[in-house]
Amino acid sequence: MRVPVAWLKAYCDPGLTPAQVAHELAMSGTEAERIDPHVERLVTLLAVPAGVAVERSLREDNLRAALQTRKLIGQAVGLVMERFGLDAELAFRYLVRLSSNSNVKLREVAGELVGEANIRA
Repeated sequence: MRVPVAWLKAYCDPGLTPAQVAHELAMSGTEAERIDPHVERLVTLLAVPAGVAVERSLREDNLRAALQTRKLIGQAVGLVMERFGLDAELAFRYLVRLSSNSNVKLREVAGELVGEANIRA
């Protein structure tokens, strides 16, 4: 049995509401081959928890990335504090200004600074 694309979309798109999932499923067949209403209901019921799981996984990935970025920026702040004798607030402001003036994301500025420090170490 081939799996209709709408079924895969229902499982992979956590932003779809149950009504949207049902609509996707209803539109996936041709007039001659409609999906059995029981199968449609089952897929709709399974799509919601699957969507929640996918959304949770994406959120966890984003949190991990944010923590890694925070750690990297913290290391860069420490390097700036040491190099220029600044406190943490001023060192962070310095990095923000450097990022803004060069039109480069703060995490990239921090990564470059920490990378250079690691090469020298």
